[in-house]
Amino acid sequence: MILLDSDIMIDFLRKYPPAINWLSSLEDEKIALPGYVVMELI
Repeated sequence: MILLDSDIMIDFLRKYPPAINWLSSLEDEKIALPGYVVMELI
């Protein structure tokens, strides 16, 4: 399981290619967002 920080999610939401490629490379790995990261994104 990988916990993602807000900087990765912000890059992903902005369609930053390195972030998209890295998340795509995780394949079957479980991804989790801590509650504080969700609050930062809101």
